Order: sequence, then structure tokens, then C-alpha cells
Amino acid sequence: MAGIIERYLERRTQRKARARLRASLKDMLAMKACDLLQPHPEEILPSAQLRVAFKRMAEGKLESILVMQGKEPQGILLESAFITPQILTATFMSQPVSSKLTQLAPPLPPGATLADAFTHMVTHKTIHILVQCKDAPLGILSSSKIAKHLDTYYSIVTEEVDVLPKVKRFDLVQPEWVSITEPLEHVIPLIASSASGSVICHDTSDPGNPRGIITPRDIIQETYRYGSDLRTLKAVNIMKHPVVGIEAQKDLFEANRLLFQRGFRRLAVTESNVVLGIITPYHLFSFLHKTAQEAKD
Repeated sequence: MAGIIERYLERRTQRKARARLRASLKDMLAMKACDLLQPHPEEILPSAQLRVAFKRMAEGKLESILVMQGKEPQGILLESAFITPQILTATFMSQPVSSKLTQLAPPLPPGATLADAFTHMVTHKTIHILVQCKDAPLGILSSSKIAKHLDTYYSIVTEEVDVLPKVKRFDLVQPEWVSITEPLEHVIPLIASSASGSVICHDTSDPGNPRGIITPRDIIQETYRYGSDLRTLKAVNIMKHPVVGIEAQKDLFEANRLLFQRGFRRLAVTESNVVLGIITPYHLFSFLHKTAQEAKD
């Protein structure tokens, strides 16, 4: 009888915790999207040469540049536009920005909330979202501002740590592995085709043990530094190490802190020292959207 009562009380405690978590999520996602915009997004003309955008990305360590014609957005130029073997050629860099831009999703209307923004992200499979604010020009959502907003709720939701969604429930991207001795010109196409936009480097004598990671920013920074000499480098010469990861049992708010407070855009998810997959800001936001939808049920 005592065991039955104990299980009943435990279930009741869990139900109350989930109810408090739902209330916290609802409050958190009610934030207006217009209050989460980049203050001064980097802009460039579609007619500008790629070398101009490349220089600005490398020097400013930018993830993206908004492509504008006057007051009208034409699209967005992402780091991934430069992840091609052609990055080492003068012909590529002389092309106009318009040849490599990515189209943006329709802007969110005035009054849109963070919940609406997450739905938009999932629908259009991007974290680069425009917002039309009242009596203001179009703005673009700031991932770092969203992350800081989420973090303000961390101390509240950690009281419900037992019911917080765990990282292992994310839709993990399987990592692309390369040898540390792989020539960089072979690595670049692998990064371009990778779902995580990165490769994990390992020693073939110790497979599965991550020695480093290479991302688009690493390629851009090293190309800017070495130019055509990049052809002589191998993965080990530019990989970042150690590989920063998060344990599968950690919660989504801890993942948020690691991704944004420390400036990472990818995290390796590990369990018992085994890499299960990779997560990115998109996976974090889409999972939070999924969690909020489940909380309504």
C-alpha cells in the first residue's frame, strides 16, 4: 500500500512540474519578435563582388550578410556560399553577390511572437527570419538575443529539471568523419554536403575518437589568411580542438547556453564518450517549438 501511495505522489508531483513547465514555456514564447532583432545587421548590395562580402565575413567573423537593394531585401548571403573548391579561384570571387544569395522566407507581420518565429523557422527550415515591425524598416531576428531571452528562464525551469526535455531527444544530425591527414581541398566538398555544415576529424588508427572539427568559419578564416596556399594544407592544420560537446542527458537550456554564450554553432552530442550526432541552433529552436506544441496537448 505504501508503494502505491508513493507512486501516486510521484506522478502528482510530475504532473505539477509539467504544468509549471508549460506555463513557463507559454510565457517565454509570448515575447514579441520585434524585441529580438539584430540592432544593425550587416548589409551588402546584390551587385557587389563576392570578394567584398568574403572580406567582411572574414574580418567580422559574420555568419551572414543581408543583401539589400535600397530598402528591399533581396536575400541573404551565408557562410555556406563560400564552402566550395572554387573559393580558391579569382573567377569565383569576382562573381556578384546575387549569384550566391539564399532567398528569405516571407517576413513575419507586426505583433508576431517568438512562438510564431519558431513556427516560421520550422516551416521554412531556416533561422534567418525577417520581421516587419510597426513604423520601422524590416529587421532580422537575432539568434543571440533569442538565446539570452531563453536563458532568463533557466533558473525558473531548472526547478522542474526532471521533466525538462533532454538533448538526446533532438533530431540529431549524423556527423561526417574525415581523417586528420585528409587534404583540405577534399574536405571542403564534404562540409558543403554535410547536414551539419561541418566535419569531425579523427585519426584512422583510433576511429570514432574526435580529434577536432572543421566548420565553414574555419574555411573562410583560413582561406582569408592563406589564400591559394590552402591547397597545401590538411585537415589537421586548421581543425579546432578539442571538440566541444554536450552530454545526451543534458537539457535544452544547457544546450542553449553552450551554443550561444560561448559562441558555438554546432555541438557534438555524446553518450559514454561516443558521438551520437550534431546539433545546431536550428535544431535547438525547432525542438523548443516541438516541446511547446506538445505542452499544449
